[in-house]
Amino acid sequence: MTGSPFVSNLSLRNDLDIDSSATTTKYDALTDGMMVMRYLLGATGPALTRGVKSQSSLRTDCEIEAQLAVLRDTGKLDVDGTLPTRPESDGLLILRYLLGYRGSGLTQGITSVSPDTIESRILALLP
Repeated sequence: MTGSPFVSNLSLRNDLDIDSSATTTKYDALTDGMMVMRYLLGATGPALTRGVKSQSSLRTDCEIEAQLAVLRDTGKLDVDGTLPTRPESDGLLILRYLLGYRGSGLTQGITSVSPDTIESRILALLP
């Protein structure tokens, strides 16, 4: 991680509010979804958050990276359950869900896992 090696206890949670932003941008595809995708593609530090971090974010770049690491390391980002966690499947499923896709539109061309299963795994990350 870049920046300070210390991460505040802003409460690294098992949810997809990656930047811990205001209610209006909580679980937002263009912020949280893009950071999940970038992280799964290997982005770290400023490249992870540049241009997509919400103005109301309560987390630093280092805290955002730590939040994503917690979700990855606990298997929470593996929403299709087919380890390993991959951007072209799990990242895209999360991004599509946050964009409003549901049912077969969510999973089409990505996985044979049922949309209901994927949706329930993602919903568990949206308390």
